[in-house]
Amino acid sequence: MHEAAAPCFKEAWKLRQTSLGEDHIETLSALHLLASAYLDAAKCDEAEPLLEISLEKEKKVLGEDHERTLETMKNLAELYLTKGDDAKAEKAYMEVWEKQKEVLGDAHPETMKTMTNLAIAFENQGKLGRAERMYVRCWQKKKSVYGEDDPSTLSTMHNLAVVYDEQGDKQKAEGIWQDCLDKRKAVLGDRHPDTLTTMHHLARVFDEQGDHEEAEQLCQECWELRKEVLGENDADTLTSLHKLAKVHVNLGNLPRAEELYKDCWARRKETLGENDSATLTTLNNMAKVYYQQGVLEKAAELYRECWEKRVTLLGETDSDTLLTLSNLAVVYDDLKDFEKAEEMYRKCLEGRTVVLGEDDQVTLTTMSSLASVYSKMEALDRAEDMYSQCLEKQKEVLGESHPDTLVTMVHLGVTYCKQGWCGDAEGVLEECLRFMPDVFGEKHAHTAIAQSWLAEAKRQIERS
Repeated sequence: MHEAAAPCFKEAWKLRQTSLGEDHIETLSALHLLASAYLDAAKCDEAEPLLEISLEKEKKVLGEDHERTLETMKNLAELYLTKGDDAKAEKAYMEVWEKQKEVLGDAHPETMKTMTNLAIAFENQGKLGRAERMYVRCWQKKKSVYGEDDPSTLSTMHNLAVVYDEQGDKQKAEGIWQDCLDKRKAVLGDRHPDTLTTMHHLARVFDEQGDHEEAEQLCQECWELRKEVLGENDADTLTSLHKLAKVHVNLGNLPRAEELYKDCWARRKETLGENDSATLTTLNNMAKVYYQQGVLEKAAELYRECWEKRVTLLGETDSDTLLTLSNLAVVYDDLKDFEKAEEMYRKCLEGRTVVLGEDDQVTLTTMSSLASVYSKMEALDRAEDMYSQCLEKQKEVLGESHPDTLVTMVHLGVTYCKQGWCGDAEGVLEECLRFMPDVFGEKHAHTAIAQSWLAEAKRQIERS
């Protein structure tokens, strides 16, 4: 129903309210048509209050079990889901589902569609256990009604695997996706978009479990098929290309990964624009590949570009913006451009303190990195102050024997020693060496460094 019809339905609704009354069946029909017109035109803000009024009156006049009441209830739930109001969608779908079970039965297609949407509402809210149970119930019902190989059954099967993946049960997700892929190939064919979606997810879960060779094979196949079916510049094709590049990174094939990221970045700039979030993700990952290959100047250039664009697109304190900023700081640090590294780490620390809090582990890692740069700049007073603050918080948040805490203790001890405060250095280094052999091992580099500087502190104390 087109939006252009909305004014006619609105006028009809007003006229019928006047002539027949608000609760007359013909008035409700006009209201229902007006709400549907806005809904079909994706005018959610206009449709929502009308659907809510319509539902209230239809329950009163027609009854809660009437077909039109159920349709309005379902439309309102779908609108909530579309708007991202998942709590309202859950409540509405739950009511729809209960009524549909009574009126239509468990096995009715509309009832099973509502079960799927209810599972989606659970999933969107992070209620993964409830989403899992709903998908399992829906899958079992569809298998008994439609059969194991029906496309609708396979869609629910695929979605169930997604939930297992989100719960961290990669093995269960892999098993279901593998079965789903075999069935979709047999029923829909190798080149069907749904088949390729399952293939992509299976390749990803292979990669995440460390089976990079299997992931590379499947990713390559998926990318080639999506190019043929969807086109080289389709969003899903480029998602497969991006994933294939990441798999090559995990395989250690960095030149090939660089080549694929370059191709993906160029195509995403062309189709999505250079400031799109997906384009910037590819740019960030390409910068990382240059860094891993030791091409630091190029890495710094690309990270800088990515950071500046993410500041504009997402804001200074967005998590992706701060991640790129942190990566840029690391590259400047490795380039021994300590002034720029200090600036970037300081900005990153300020941002993460606001977003994550001053006691968050990631914030404390950034604080430690900034202290390290101060040390390299020979700004030992600032390094000592920053390490001291960091150590105090790490002991409180992580515990005194946590690896991060122990590494900060070593750095603080070394800083004390360089400042000539050998008594303080001795105390800190002896404290951390109570834990380091057990935490890192007696021959670990961190343990060896602590022992070496403790010996140096003792020598200087003896000389004084």
